[in-house]
Amino acid sequence: MLRLHELIKLIGLSRSSIYDRLNRRSKRYDPKFPRPLKLNNASRWLLSEVEAWIEAKFQHAIKGILRANTVRKHPANTALPSDPISLNLVPT
Repeated sequence: MLRLHELIKLIGLSRSSIYDRLNRRSKRYDPKFPRPLKLNNASRWLLSEVEAWIEAKFQHAIKGILRANTVRKHPANTALPSDPISLNLVPT
């Protein structure tokens, strides 16, 4: 189980950003963000849930990058080779 300061180090978010993701009224609310468990008066996060959230964020980011880098196979989007030989402009 992670304490708040350990969670901050692990995911790189500030205390207020973490609690924003837990607050349903916040613009930064993330329903998939791991909920803390209350032990007496302290909050603790399960490492396995935090790791699963990180993995889901990573996979989502990778899919976005792949989508952004996908070029349609259309003549207008096809770059011409800069080598004159491959353009067949130089007799061989």
